Amino acid sequence: MTTPERAEPEATAAADADVLPPTADEPAVSPKPVDDAAPTTPVDEPAAPARSVDDAAPTTPVDEPAAPARSVDDAAPSAIGKPAADATAPAESAPAKKAPRKKAVAKAADPAKKTAAKKAPAKAPAKKAAAKSTTPRKTTRKPAAPKVEERVLTPRRLADSAYREEQFAARYEGPIAPFNHLVDKLIEESGDPLPYLAPIYGGTEARLLSLFRDPGPKTRAGQQNSGLLSPENDDQAAERYLEFFQSAKLRIDDLITWNTYPWYTSRKPSTADIDRGLAPLEQVIALLPKLKVVLAHGLDAQAAWRRFERQHPEVAGKLIVIPTYHTSKQALFTQDEAVRAQREDKLRKDFAQAAEHLVE
Repeated sequence: MTTPERAEPEATAAADADVLPPTADEPAVSPKPVDDAAPTTPVDEPAAPARSVDDAAPTTPVDEPAAPARSVDDAAPSAIGKPAADATAPAESAPAKKAPRKKAVAKAADPAKKTAAKKAPAKAPAKKAAAKSTTPRKTTRKPAAPKVEERVLTPRRLADSAYREEQFAARYEGPIAPFNHLVDKLIEESGDPLPYLAPIYGGTEARLLSLFRDPGPKTRAGQQNSGLLSPENDDQAAERYLEFFQSAKLRIDDLITWNTYPWYTSRKPSTADIDRGLAPLEQVIALLPKLKVVLAHGLDAQAAWRRFERQHPEVAGKLIVIPTYHTSKQALFTQDEAVRAQREDKLRKDFAQAAEHLVE
């Protein structure tokens, strides 16, 4: 496509083509006298301008020496003085005018192609650079952190002070963080302490809630206690819980534990205490979008859950509740060995039932 700047030179070239000297193959022509003008011109009218070179060529004598070539200045008046009817150029001279224009356009287009060809290879280094930038990532990639279910739970492991400090320091990390922020809020509102939740739990991803009455003594912070709710606490109830839990092949990332009365107490909670703990229980369940099963451990926890169902039927109605025994030996204490065996067997079956519901 021709730009306006290039159109003007082409027009000038076309005009100059009308006044170029004859070629070497064309015979030279001497100026024709005015009397040899076209016979159709009237006698009383002025003589017509000199005819074109092509009209004069046949009248040139063979024996006469060739006339000198006309200069541009000689030809210019003839072109201007012609009538409008003779303004068109002879057919033979037309191709000579168009050929230079085609060559000029072609030459003008060549630099653009060369420029485009020079720019094209610039993309190749970019690909190489991108490939080089991605190569170090494979060599410097950090190993993925172990998944929660890959952790091996160990009975009474929180007796180890180093591990205990590590667990307590990580209480605001990962999916357990919202629950421990809730603990901070409850402490601030009530002024009464309560334990945090260990980071080994599934947190917001948990599908199983083990509900107890109140925190045990080993969950208190200080000395050799953890300050955490954890199946790895250094007490026999936690140790037995972990035994039933692992025998059912449950996963720790599916689990979270809570107490119907979440604050520390040295006595059996009253009905008023149980009602006090219903609001925190509702907030805990609200943080568990995947919750499916509730294991209610012991008669007090089961009574508290019934009160919760009456107050929040729309929440409780969506869950599978399995009433079972507390995992401490005191809950199984009886002089009848057959009854003790029956209670322990029920605990195992209840844990296995919870696992079956989570598989569905």
